[in-house]
Amino acid sequence: MSNGGLANLGLTCGINTLIQCIGHSTRLREIILKEEKQENKLTRQVSDVIRKLIIEKVSINPAGLIQQIYRSFKGRITQFEQHDIGELWMLISDKINEEIGIKYNEPDNEIDKVIHKYNNGLKSEWTETVQGISKTTIFCKN
Repeated sequence: MSNGGLANLGLTCGINTLIQCIGHSTRLREIILKEEKQENKLTRQVSDVIRKLIIEKVSINPAGLIQQIYRSFKGRITQFEQHDIGELWMLISDKINEEIGIKYNEPDNEIDKVIHKYNNGLKSEWTETVQGISKTTIFCKN
């Protein structure tokens, strides 16, 4: 059985790699594939590409997804330029949460307040899967 692939559309290998990582992560793939709302533009495009690439195992030209990424992050991600995959991950991850997240009340816990603020008061299965925070406390014994 052959595996699918993504066409490189001019320095899109970083984007393609990130999409393949999302698609091959069972939990992230499950979250993305169940998001079918038309108004979720980027999430919908990612879902469509992952469905074809991972489920149907076909090679595709991801032009719609690539153009949606450029539209979504205009001024931050530019066509025909190399992209930092870490920055790209953060932008895509934040945008997916923006599209699928639901508003929730600010928590009382200090750490949860930081996450609430960072995510603009939105929570989703996506952020519960990919986000975390650590806190280091140093105490002086003297």
